[in-house]
Amino acid sequence: MTDKITPLLLPKWGMDMAEGKIGEWLVSEGAPITAGTELLEIESEKITNVLDAAVDGILRCRLVNPEDIHPVGTLLGVIAGEDVSDSEISDFIAGYQSDMTAGKVSAAMTADQIDDILEVHGQGIHYTDSGAGKATVVLIHGFGGSLASWGGLQSALAATYRVISLELPGHGTSSKQINEEDVRAFARLLLDFLEGLGIEEAYLVGHSLGGEIAALMAGLAPSRINSLTLISSYGGATKVDIGYIDDFLTATRRKEVKAVLKRLFVDQALVNNDMIESLLKSRRLEGADQALRRIADMIKAGKMAKSSAPLPAIPAQVIIGRGDNIITVDDVVLAEITNLSFVEGAGHMPQLEKAAETTALIKDFINKNSKAGSPPLSEQAEHGL
Repeated sequence: MTDKITPLLLPKWGMDMAEGKIGEWLVSEGAPITAGTELLEIESEKITNVLDAAVDGILRCRLVNPEDIHPVGTLLGVIAGEDVSDSEISDFIAGYQSDMTAGKVSAAMTADQIDDILEVHGQGIHYTDSGAGKATVVLIHGFGGSLASWGGLQSALAATYRVISLELPGHGTSSKQINEEDVRAFARLLLDFLEGLGIEEAYLVGHSLGGEIAALMAGLAPSRINSLTLISSYGGATKVDIGYIDDFLTATRRKEVKAVLKRLFVDQALVNNDMIESLLKSRRLEGADQALRRIADMIKAGKMAKSSAPLPAIPAQVIIGRGDNIITVDDVVLAEITNLSFVEGAGHMPQLEKAAETTALIKDFINKNSKAGSPPLSEQAEHGL
């Protein structure tokens, strides 16, 4: 084995993923590549995603073929420089495959992600922590959401980055105690949450209400936030269908919940029994309904108090489903956004409806705005909302 050789492994995208189906190779054997290059499509039960290169080098060999099905941890190919001999590559492959047969590799690949609750200012925040990349990505869901709001996106990102996904107070299995008076207070709470985990800086990805919170976090502590990805949100200027929030709160029967959830998607067939039952279960938890109503009041008060709020002067992108019926896209505001992507065939939940495309947009933006490649803050300031 040598540190000059980098293995391409079949990643574990999701706690239940045991194997993946090989799709199309996007790079030829022998081609030079750079970190972030898209190499190979892989399909799991829940998501089709693209495996990116983590290092610069040459794709020295491809070991799997399209349509093959392999277990997590399978050696898919090898990246190395020109100075590594063919015999060294062969020895590396033989040694790796021997380890996998002995179960050493699969044990490492299936190590449990952290699933815990961190108490911050008397509130328990439920979170998961997966991946081992140098960059940390933090996922913040929207109103009425949970960890499930991301589908397989967290696991897909964890193949490249360390990924923290949290549940806001009042949601999921986080505390139902709401100490905050407004949405800005949630931003301060989450900054303290990151500090409690020892995270000094992060790339934030926020969906809907989570996007507004992420933007506020960056405004409060711009030196700690490397970039913003706002999904179905463009910060404090986002115009929300308040009627949807009211209908969400009053939906208590299965049929009512199903009707409300369908409004989030273009492909309404995605609203399945598991999604409905999961939401009903979380709503039945003691204090959940009261907490959500209080947060809804915060959202309404905030939208009445201001018509717009500028984004902080850091790299930011906005991703919006073309069929989103929950937010209103203001053409004047959107014209000021440099990094704007509309996802065709998606509604308010593009991370679920068009998972591969949304994941690719997130990864590409993070890679472009890594510490080495971030544009000057003065340039980003010109494009704030």
